[in-house]
Amino acid sequence: MWITLQKGHVLFFSSERYKKEKNGNIKKLKNSMSCVAFVSDLGLRDFYVAQIKGYFLKECPQIPMIDVTHDIDKYSIEQAAYVLENVFEDMPDGTVFLIGVKSVVPDNEAAIVVIQYLDKYIVCTDNGILKCLSFIHKAQVHRVVLTSMGTFPEKEFLAPLVVKILKEGNAAVEGEPLLDLIQKHHGIRYVDNTMLGRVEYIDDFGNLHTNISKEIFEKFVQNRPFRMTFRRNHHPVINKSYEEVTPGDMVLLFNHKGFLEVSLQYDNAQRLLGSGLQRDSKSQYSDAKSTISIIVQ
Repeated sequence: MWITLQKGHVLFFSSERYKKEKNGNIKKLKNSMSCVAFVSDLGLRDFYVAQIKGYFLKECPQIPMIDVTHDIDKYSIEQAAYVLENVFEDMPDGTVFLIGVKSVVPDNEAAIVVIQYLDKYIVCTDNGILKCLSFIHKAQVHRVVLTSMGTFPEKEFLAPLVVKILKEGNAAVEGEPLLDLIQKHHGIRYVDNTMLGRVEYIDDFGNLHTNISKEIFEKFVQNRPFRMTFRRNHHPVINKSYEEVTPGDMVLLFNHKGFLEVSLQYDNAQRLLGSGLQRDSKSQYSDAKSTISIIVQ
């Protein structure tokens, strides 16, 4: 709910969002529930995030902008995809996600992808993130080829396209449609009576988020006794809450998104990893330290 002045009169609007055009007219945006959700590896030490947010304030000041996180590990499209999937359903229809992670690519690969799924959009560089999204086989994807990504593609190319989508909706989506996209593999491996998953994300509390879903876990365990092993640590039960154990003890539970999480009560589970997760040249967590085993007996 807001007011604005035009030619000496007060205009009062409720619920719907409008934009004042250069000619003084008021133009309703394409989706009254629109917002921009910003995910990046830019950090907050520098001025890059402020430059992009300043651009949006000038172009569409009435559109809310949500900073999901700017602390993605540098160039980690896997981590960006994990964060994106965890907030995707919580955002309203009409949300446009701006993903500013590993955005600079070689000129011969320069392209932007626009992903449309469940009345939401994702705008990012074509940097390999498509293969990291579990819903990509259900989405509509268009690829816009560029001659160069420049030096700051988030501001030069991605942000202007996001603004165009906010104003024009589907009409703003151009480029070649990508068909027959393959569903992401969940990354679970099986060896005899053992299921092997991995840590995919570490939150700010030091909780270790794995790629083992409750559905996959129950299908494999089938009510049989089991033990979880993680490096030199073992745990034989699934806990229902963090409060079931004493401070410093391990907690193994399914989080609110339905994925297995390893925690230490009132402590940082990342210390179980020793020096922490190490990344290989492809920006993946190395199997040696991130593997979690579920062994049925």
